[in-house]
Amino acid sequence: MRHRTSERGGPRRGGSRERGGALGCLVWLLLLVGGGYVAVKFAVPYSQYWRFKDAMAGQADAAEVYSDAEISQFLAGTAIRLEIPLRENDIRVRRGRDAIEISAAWSREVVLPRYARTLRFNPVVRAPVGGPPP
Repeated sequence: MRHRTSERGGPRRGGSRERGGALGCLVWLLLLVGGGYVAVKFAVPYSQYWRFKDAMAGQADAAEVYSDAEISQFLAGTAIRLEIPLRENDIRVRRGRDAIEISAAWSREVVLPRYARTLRFNPVVRAPVGGPPP
């Protein structure tokens, strides 16, 4: 096995390449940790949005069984469990002859060091309905 040697004939030791490798590793580690932190801060509000929209779709699919008031009440309870800043009167249920539309709107502020952003959510779900509410 051949070893690299310096100009003096001895083995090379701890050159700038090794220090640069450690520094590069540290930079990548900091980027990875920082990226993970930002991802978690943004993932929570979007996860709440997707879960709430799924609950809206479930209520729209069962609209033949529930009244508009029951749908609003259920979704307001879901918003409380998901820690979404919605009240029952913030949830709109519109029922036509053959379809139902459920919508809501809220905003959530994501605060990072030296950066803040307001995320606005406005889920809308439509589904066919066979008859009037009970």
